[in-house]
Amino acid sequence: MGKIEAYLSPRELARYLGLSVEDVNNLIEIGELDSLDLNGSTKVRKTEVDRWLDEEVELSALEDLVNKLSLDVNPSDVVEDAGLGEAGEHNES
Repeated sequence: MGKIEAYLSPRELARYLGLSVEDVNNLIEIGELDSLDLNGSTKVRKTEVDRWLDEEVELSALEDLVNKLSLDVNPSDVVEDAGLGEAGEHNES
């Protein structure tokens, strides 16, 4: 039996990532996250989001992303809050 793919709306994705809906839409617009149009609604595969978090979100990438989105956030704080190391790897405590 195949896996069921979860799709998240920008609002659901914002809640999942702890970002605003506007920031999520910006991530989609700048190509950080691939989206689909399903029945007239924008959706992002949860596997895409998790892949992006695992592979793309490193400290330097967070700094670039903060700059792209013009956020007032210290990327090091985000890494620490998420329990990630310097290379974006999960630290088990």
